[in-house]
Amino acid sequence: MKHPKDQINEAFDCIKVPQNLDTLLERAIRQEKRRMRMVRVFKYASSVAAVFVITAVALLNLNPVFAKAVQDVPVLGDLCRIFTFRQYGFEDEVKVINVTVPQIENTGNSDLEARINLEISKMIEREVEESTERAQEYYDAFLATGGDPSTYHPPATSIDYEIKYISQNMISFLIYKLETIANAYQTNRYYNIDLETGEELTLRDFLGEQYQDIVYEQISEQIPELDEFTKSMLFPEVDIKNLIDENRKFYIAEDGVTLMVVFEKYEIAAGAAGQIEFPIYVP
Repeated sequence: MKHPKDQINEAFDCIKVPQNLDTLLERAIRQEKRRMRMVRVFKYASSVAAVFVITAVALLNLNPVFAKAVQDVPVLGDLCRIFTFRQYGFEDEVKVINVTVPQIENTGNSDLEARINLEISKMIEREVEESTERAQEYYDAFLATGGDPSTYHPPATSIDYEIKYISQNMISFLIYKLETIANAYQTNRYYNIDLETGEELTLRDFLGEQYQDIVYEQISEQIPELDEFTKSMLFPEVDIKNLIDENRKFYIAEDGVTLMVVFEKYEIAAGAAGQIEFPIYVP
């Protein structure tokens, strides 16, 4: 019988080292460095905020003029907030529609809030109108081909939002519409907003002038690592590099340092693959 030590050595010898170990280690080290930078920044910001709060409390107690001046200032520590402003729905024999309308607040920029909130409301109104018209056309076609109204299943449309990332200087969220007629499909509108400038951020803002090359290089490294089913669904002739421009959809991941580049259904693969996302690490 083999000694336990010999059995352990044999087990280690059987372990296969991944061919892309160097790449994986480099990526892991890069992520850890970014994480530690974020931790240091957070600790510093927290200590500064603590000193500020202590000073502010003292001034509120000792200086009536200061206390009066800050009455209208938002609560200390408030961040930009994305909240449900309105929810509504309606249905009949032709359609079923459910809508959640978000808004942003506490950005410190009322003009920015008004502009973005108005754009969101108008965009959602357009989507509801288009879904209503499409449902009516589908119903009319069903009846015109001899369909029985009693057996008709109205298409459903759902509009909602999802928060991806919030900090004191950036927000990232999406508004999506899921519509089912013959098949289900989803359309997304991503918002990545610089709260200081009020501008929407692009890949160029994060990665610089060489953003296209950077994104393409990282996607090319990740494609071989996709699961076999997704790889089999990829279009063989698609030119991914040319699809990477300043209008390319993406969002900021929860860690605040990773960009998730999005290719929607049918963009680079057959519909069965669904939406495909690639994490892009900022150098």
